[in-house]
Amino acid sequence: MRTEKLSDDFTLSGVKIVTPQGVINKAQLKIIRGKIADIMGQKAISVTETFSASDPGDWLIPGLIDTHVHGAGGFDTMDGEAPALRGMAKMLLRLGTTAFLATTMTTTDQVLEKALRAVGNYTITAPVLEEAECLGVHLEGPFIHSEYAGAQKKDLIQAANPEKVNDYVKWSRNTLRIFTLAPEIPDAEELIKSCQVHEIIVSAGHTSATWTDAQRVQQSGIAHVTHGFNAMHPLHHREPGLIGWALSEPSVWIEMIADGIHVHPATLRLAYRLKGSEKMLLISDGTRAVGLEDGEYELGTQRVWVKDGCARLANGTLAGSRTSLLDGVKTMILKALVPVHEAVNMASIVPAKLLGIDSRMGSLEVGKDATFLKLDSSWGLKEVWIRGKMAWKGSLGD
Repeated sequence: MRTEKLSDDFTLSGVKIVTPQGVINKAQLKIIRGKIADIMGQKAISVTETFSASDPGDWLIPGLIDTHVHGAGGFDTMDGEAPALRGMAKMLLRLGTTAFLATTMTTTDQVLEKALRAVGNYTITAPVLEEAECLGVHLEGPFIHSEYAGAQKKDLIQAANPEKVNDYVKWSRNTLRIFTLAPEIPDAEELIKSCQVHEIIVSAGHTSATWTDAQRVQQSGIAHVTHGFNAMHPLHHREPGLIGWALSEPSVWIEMIADGIHVHPATLRLAYRLKGSEKMLLISDGTRAVGLEDGEYELGTQRVWVKDGCARLANGTLAGSRTSLLDGVKTMILKALVPVHEAVNMASIVPAKLLGIDSRMGSLEVGKDATFLKLDSSWGLKEVWIRGKMAWKGSLGD
């Protein structure tokens, strides 16, 4: 790769650029004052074969957007402090995630208020070059179903209270973007209406919802599902459940944890073939163990053991992920056999469209922020660029 005139205005040449439509070989990316001014090269093509170290040349892909991540680098959203959020954002950026929603856990109102206030204050401050941009809050719980609590603490689950939505919005300084709840619990419909007043995306998750429940949910305005296949009824040929509804309804957005642990790669491929990439978004569901070694950690006041990259509670329940979003993209390409640009789209332009921020980020297109990752021929992360400036270079050990 060549870099010409590395200043506010410069051009990166001789790279493969991943756009929403496909991969452009032998391409040039022209940047002027932090924006993409032009993309030059061959016609974008769909690349279905895997990347290989034997295929020389760097790749450029858009900065990744994680709409469901609890922590990273030893820090967690529920720490409720600005230094923790900064530490989390710094580690996320060094792993290729350039924007994220800080995600909460089911907890007491006191702990939740502290966390939401911290995220709200952090979100409205100007982004720092060395940190991933916090786009707001993903509130996961506390109004969920105890049968499908997963790693959420059952004794802290609350009955639905629509009036609390106003408190959550106030505490977060109006940065609450996604609210995961169980739509079949009593008073859920009023809760959903309260969220819609504030233009919050309501997501069905940690739920016992059946196919019939899901159809009713759709009428209430829910069109989003939290970490598909996990913490919900499994897909059954006589009871498709929420996951069957999500995969069969074109208008529904669905999250997928593509770490190869929460969902088998063959199931990821099946979901992709049923759903396509336009409404399927990859998430990490990352915890404070992201970017760190195996060992003992904490998630929502519960002890978590990470072994061979898999995080579990003492009873064996999966407890979030230790995998970065970029690793999830690689899993979709290498193991689920999804075309390169579609796998990248699921972690960039798709979440950007969900959040309504695709006019400035989420893809490498003229007029958008020059926020991108430079990867080597086998997709090792070499550099992270934010609005035309290099934010990170090297390895995690540097």
